[in-house]
Amino acid sequence: MKKNNLIAYIGLLVVTLAGCSEKSKVTVVKPLVETYIIPKKISENVQNFPAVVRASDLTHLSFRINGELIDVPAYNGQKVQKGDLIARIDPTTFELTVKDRRAKVEIAKLTMDRSKKMVALGNMAQSVYDELEAKYRVAKAQYEYALLQLGYVELRAPFDGVIADVIADNFQNTSTGQLVAVLHRIDKIEIKVDLPDAILATAKRNAGNRDKLNFNVVLDAYPDHTFNAVYKEHTTEQTDKEKKYLLILEMPVDNKRIALQGMPGSVEISSDKLNTRKAGMNSVPVTAIVFSDEIISEDKELYVWRVSSDSTVESIPVTTEGFSNSSFIDVGGSLNEGDEIVVAGMMYLQNGLAVDVLRPEGNTK
Repeated sequence: MKKNNLIAYIGLLVVTLAGCSEKSKVTVVKPLVETYIIPKKISENVQNFPAVVRASDLTHLSFRINGELIDVPAYNGQKVQKGDLIARIDPTTFELTVKDRRAKVEIAKLTMDRSKKMVALGNMAQSVYDELEAKYRVAKAQYEYALLQLGYVELRAPFDGVIADVIADNFQNTSTGQLVAVLHRIDKIEIKVDLPDAILATAKRNAGNRDKLNFNVVLDAYPDHTFNAVYKEHTTEQTDKEKKYLLILEMPVDNKRIALQGMPGSVEISSDKLNTRKAGMNSVPVTAIVFSDEIISEDKELYVWRVSSDSTVESIPVTTEGFSNSSFIDVGGSLNEGDEIVVAGMMYLQNGLAVDVLRPEGNTK
């Protein structure tokens, strides 16, 4: 290996001999290379994307019984506390059922107690008493069920929140499971953002860093105010219709500026933040990466060639962290912003070798 490289190196020497001179004159032709300068990060790549408010915990409220609504005090945008009344069904039928079942329980108990005395006197078989006792237990269970049904005539808020929508009206008949109102939590809300695959498909799964990311959100209802949201999650599969990825942000509720379900807005997103590139990482052209067997080295590391201020090159070991896009790859190592690295013409390079750098104008350095 070393012998072949030595021959290649000698091949770069052009020897011219002066006919009458006693001394030989040797001229070294420097390899011509193309380079790439690692840019300085002046500003982040920031873009604005449309967003929609989504409740953090959206709950659809409905009754467990059938009946006619006689009171619906809730209204859209209302802030409610746990236990506040949302709607009420006419309780008349259920109250009558409770009275009927209570009366049946009383009769069944009297009959059972009377039969117990008769069994003790030997005037009634034990089996008859057992049957009457069972009827009493059934009547009691039906009475308790009637009480339970009566308790369902009122629909109350299961937690503190904001009424997003009220669907039902007074004097309307409702049935079990039919939607009456929509409630979402008051402490946090979510921001849904549809992003193209160019943004999220290449995002690295570095959840520890993303949890600390902040995003600026502006809602159309409050154009002069900027909300602060944090990263929550994102999908790894495209939506069926729009072929986009879904990014979910989370932000606290502003009591002065209520954000309701479905409110439109926009989110300012830095792709640099979303990709969460590790500290010390730089994006370089894929063509700059050299495998260890392409240079004189015993190890198996990857390298790039860096051009020093005196126009000599040195090999810098690097580690790869994934592609930034189809032409660039993120690498870690002793590279800094402003470093000049070789991207073409590295076939005969060795540490300490002086090179000529091809400039865009065709001049060399």
